[in-house]
Amino acid sequence: MGRGSDVERFERWCGVVGELPRKQTRVLTWPVVTVFGFEYTSRPGWPTYNSLLQFARQVCADQRDLRPRDQIDAQSFIWVQGSDEY
Repeated sequence: MGRGSDVERFERWCGVVGELPRKQTRVLTWPVVTVFGFEYTSRPGWPTYNSLLQFARQVCADQRDLRPRDQIDAQSFIWVQGSDEY
């Protein structure tokens, strides 16, 4: 998980991603720094990400009988709920 608090690790991660070279598109976006494809502002920030993490934790807690293993399981559940395909 790395050193530091969630905030510190997230901010470091955004800093690293923000330094990546880019050709035709932005690199520092929610889908790149997280598994969540949400766009509230074009630049990811801790308050929004923390809110998404809390939401994912609540989804996992509410779905505990399905035994979610990680945030990917939460993201998959959220994705299916919002998809017309399913």
